[in-house]
Amino acid sequence: MRPPEIVAPGAVVVLQPGAPVTVPSGALTIVIDAASSAGVVRLDGREPSTRRVADLLLVSLDATRSAGFHRLAIGPTTYLFATEDSKVKLEGIEQMLRYLRGSCTWWSGQLFFSDGFVLMDAHVIYGWLDEHADAAIAAADSIARAALSRRKIVRMVSSAPRGRLDVPATLRILRANPRDLLQPSERGSVALGAATYSPRKAVYRASHLTLDSPSNRRVVWLLATLSTFTAHVLQALDDGPERERCEGWQRRALRLLASPPLVTIPFAARLAPPPSAPTAEEQTDRRYAAIFHTFLSLPESRGWSASEALRPLYSYVQQSDVIYQAFVATALAQTLGIPPTSPNLGMKQPAFESREWALYYNVVPPPAVLRTWRSYSSFPDSYRPDVLLHHKRTGQVALIDAKYRQDGDAPPESARKELLAYMAAYGINRAALAFPPRTTMPKPRAISAQGNSLIELALIPAPDVATRLSELLPNLLAQLLVAPPWRDRVLGEATASAVARLPAPIP
Repeated sequence: MRPPEIVAPGAVVVLQPGAPVTVPSGALTIVIDAASSAGVVRLDGREPSTRRVADLLLVSLDATRSAGFHRLAIGPTTYLFATEDSKVKLEGIEQMLRYLRGSCTWWSGQLFFSDGFVLMDAHVIYGWLDEHADAAIAAADSIARAALSRRKIVRMVSSAPRGRLDVPATLRILRANPRDLLQPSERGSVALGAATYSPRKAVYRASHLTLDSPSNRRVVWLLATLSTFTAHVLQALDDGPERERCEGWQRRALRLLASPPLVTIPFAARLAPPPSAPTAEEQTDRRYAAIFHTFLSLPESRGWSASEALRPLYSYVQQSDVIYQAFVATALAQTLGIPPTSPNLGMKQPAFESREWALYYNVVPPPAVLRTWRSYSSFPDSYRPDVLLHHKRTGQVALIDAKYRQDGDAPPESARKELLAYMAAYGINRAALAFPPRTTMPKPRAISAQGNSLIELALIPAPDVATRLSELLPNLLAQLLVAPPWRDRVLGEATASAVARLPAPIP
């Protein structure tokens, strides 16, 4: 039986079960022997569009901007292959993640398989627990003390009246089996020709209160998921305050699952993720609304199930840009000795802060630090610089944009144009563009003219990145730091004059 092949730019790669291979990013064609497809082909969890040529099935995949693992399932057999871009590649992505994990912050961005499955990374999960666990458990505890019940309609077939007669349902079972369910009777209520019959059995409808509702099932599923998460994180934690918090979350979740109201919910509710649509209780009751809000924050609500086994291979498709942005911000902060303000990167702003510096990460800057000229108009913008360093004593700022793009050992022109738009909006004449070079890390290059300067900063997760940044930053900041022309706290006559020269808002 012919194994599947991948036709990639400049290469033809044969796939083997259990042996991941790497192919270059680009337009890929997967060639499958039609006889071996067993009728079902899945790529990244979905049935792809196929084209048949003779005895072959062809699957097209656009992996032009991809860096990650993909799964090809042909019947019961699974093949894994990785696509690499021409930037830092898979090894570089993993190095950036290790840098983020080894730094003083928890990486709070979820990583996904390309079919939606989530990487259960202890750092990621602890970041989520730190934000949501206490509130979710408090809401579940309140529900367990006074859970809302739902009136449930039950239909039963009986020979004796046991509630309200369901006439349509009764007629359906009588028509389906008249010989067994009808008996001759002079006063029968069912007429067939000249004879009358009485039903031996009928369908009756009764109602009763039950706690087995979609809202309570979501509570049970969330508590079970919390218990699974804490067990996973505890495997990676040594003794310390984080471990104590996880153990406390786990004890409380398990206690609530065993409490009298919630223990009556069927055990299957702990395994199957509930539907994503809110129930009436979750729209009107504050406790259930809190549970639903926590559920929406879970990556599982986008396709992962707690019953799935952990997967050893990770996918960084659609995450490379975000990971590089976080790497640049964290590397700069760590080199300057600026501690984080939250265990979750970017959960608080500034994301890093010391007596001398504040670093804002992927957020609209406070007006007291930096603002655009359009923020004074009737049509304000919402620019979010990737990294904004604020020198507290002088009020100067350094704007750094991180782009996971390259043109060899230089950034592409499209990245430069985007940075120029930031500079024009903020009214500053200096900014830096961080990018991953293809080979080595060349020295920063300044493109300067007419009083403006755009500095290109090559930055990759090399082993000596901390040493390199320590050597570069003094001179880099001397070139970058600039007094912002517009901000709420007007400092000095020059700034006040610049604000006064702003164009009037367009009515």
